[in-house]
Amino acid sequence: MDVLTHGLWGGLFCGKKKGLFKYAVIFGLLPDLIVFLPHTIMELVMGNVVMGKPALESFDHWVFVLYNFTHSLVVAAILWTMIRKIWGKEISIAFLAWPLHILMDIPTHSADFFPTKFLYPLSHLHIDGVGWSHPYILATNYTLLVLLYGVHLYKNKRRSYRKTEV
Repeated sequence: MDVLTHGLWGGLFCGKKKGLFKYAVIFGLLPDLIVFLPHTIMELVMGNVVMGKPALESFDHWVFVLYNFTHSLVVAAILWTMIRKIWGKEISIAFLAWPLHILMDIPTHSADFFPTKFLYPLSHLHIDGVGWSHPYILATNYTLLVLLYGVHLYKNKRRSYRKTEV
């Protein structure tokens, strides 16, 4: 999935409790932002701006290593345990947007471009999925997001309308 929709899915499923939405969105974005934001900034500074899908050779080795760590369910479980102990149950629920991100990437990344090694560093196992930029995946992803957010907004509007009637 693209970075933005990971945040939106995280917010939808892990940010339902009042005040957790923004944290869930951030946690849903972080696995990609931690990896690709520094890389993108470095490329911009060096004047290597590429529109579209960049060549794998344009990524330094550290990008792949960091990607494997941020897209590992093993690492996510360790982070979740630490967050739960330090900040408590509420934030740890919002943090579940991070492993949701990983679970969504497993079938939507091909072996050719950043395969999701979800058991890293214990294993390099990955699934050769259908790339998230495939038109059917993109259309399904955006359609479901629009529908589910529409339902969510409709329910909230109805709930707030009922409260004003009482």
